[in-house]
Amino acid sequence: MRAGTPGSALAGFAAGVAAMFAMRWLADRLEAKDSGTSVLPLGFLAAVSIDCVIDGVVIGTGFAVGA
Repeated sequence: MRAGTPGSALAGFAAGVAAMFAMRWLADRLEAKDSGTSVLPLGFLAAVSIDCVIDGVVIGTGFAVGA
């Protein structure tokens, strides 16, 4: 943002919003498919797993750039 190129920040924000909508769609689809027949909530587990991967990438990138 300080370099005068907010386009990459806006693109990253848009990609993040799209990823969150995709995660919600996937979780809803898995929950509807499961419909209470499974012991584990598959949609919730999928959403948490994807979120953990995304958080790991963001934190790892922050450490790499900060060094």
